[in-house]
Amino acid sequence: MLLALRDSNSCITPTLWSELAHTLISLKPHKSLYFQRGLKALSQLQQELEPSSHP
Repeated sequence: MLLALRDSNSCITPTLWSELAHTLISLKPHKSLYFQRGLKALSQLQQELEPSSHP
């Protein structure tokens, strides 16, 4: 699904990422903590890489 979205030059919005993450978490509820850690790490990386966060 992600490959298809990327190939069609669609923008993958944060909302779409959130929906995909929640879908994965619902499929593997026993791995919820790992998903949460991964999402937190991605969020921190995104904040660091945003142009507006650099002087």
